[in-house]
Amino acid sequence: MAHYRDLHDDAEDAYRAGRSADAALLWRQAAAAALEIGDRAGWFEATVRAAAATLEAGDPRTALALLLDVRRSEPADAPVFEAWLARVNIFNIVLATRPEHDRLESLLADLRDYAAGRPVPAADLSALEARLLCAVGDRKAALARRETAWQVNDGSGYRKSWSAFDAARLCLELDRPAACRDWIDAMGRAGNDEYAAVAIERTQRRLDLALAECACPANLTALLRTLTDRTLTTQADDLAADLRDYAVRVQLLDPEKGDPARRLHPAWGELRRRLPVHWDIHRRFDARLLFLDYRLACLRHAAGLPAVDDKYHRQPDDLTQGCRPVGWVERSETHPPRTQADPSPATSALPTRLHKARAAADWAMAYARKLDGWLQCDWRQRKVAERRERIEAIAAALQLGG
Repeated sequence: MAHYRDLHDDAEDAYRAGRSADAALLWRQAAAAALEIGDRAGWFEATVRAAAATLEAGDPRTALALLLDVRRSEPADAPVFEAWLARVNIFNIVLATRPEHDRLESLLADLRDYAAGRPVPAADLSALEARLLCAVGDRKAALARRETAWQVNDGSGYRKSWSAFDAARLCLELDRPAACRDWIDAMGRAGNDEYAAVAIERTQRRLDLALAECACPANLTALLRTLTDRTLTTQADDLAADLRDYAVRVQLLDPEKGDPARRLHPAWGELRRRLPVHWDIHRRFDARLLFLDYRLACLRHAAGLPAVDDKYHRQPDDLTQGCRPVGWVERSETHPPRTQADPSPATSALPTRLHKARAAADWAMAYARKLDGWLQCDWRQRKVAERRERIEAIAAALQLGG
């Protein structure tokens, strides 16, 4: 029994430190040790914890196999918290892999039924409802559920700081930067500082806020460097995916990096890396949207427009002065008009960049339709359509044909 408990405690320490893969291995060893002494409840507890850590480490197939195994063999004296956690993570896997709205609503209904009359974590249901509301694009309702989760959190289940983390993101998406700043401060008061993820998440939201408020490239780069340093020892694929997204967006805003279409531009180098969380279809849509934003940045650069981050850019590009390709100069007696055989390099690149931007928009739209169809909403299609409108506005200002 002592060996099982030692393994369980070591796994808990590894999980709090952000070493999800190590924690999963230790919990599976603890499960085997529990079976050796005939402790079915201990086996159940350790296996469910191993599944949760395995999912966080980026292996949903193994996590689901573990969860289905424990659900089939759930002992009568199974710990209530782990029985709840098993059901919660099945919901999370379905949401990340094939989020059909009716099926998710059914899983939520089952969770509500199980929670009735049992001592489950007080905030978890509100947090799960917020996740589904966010997936269908109802940001205001999702924020309300996050606020409820923060208020009723009893110290078990989802971290209190995670409710603040997600609420801060929702506030930015609702264009409420002051409220986002308040939630970032609240993360530090949540009492979860023993988790390595808390410092990382606060840095993420500070970087999001800086992007939304158009901070200078030097400040953005400093925040990105801090985030990179803090994620070095973690074993969570979702953090690696976030870091990839931030790195591309920050580098696209740095004028010292030059033309983003260059093959040696660091943003292009990041985009060529394999998406870490390739199994999560929401992340895959985000990756397509990121690639669209990159192609739009390439088009803006060639058109002589200032760089912006399309994730938080809510105003149309300022085309009142007219777009001017990079290297464009007024022609005079000393600069005779170019002939068709003598175009500037930037002008020559514009049709190609316009074509690639449109192709990236089509690629993102195809995935948006698929995901929105499952979730019975249209907000992802609207996000892509907004970017397509920016592309066509630049094309019209430059008098580029279809």
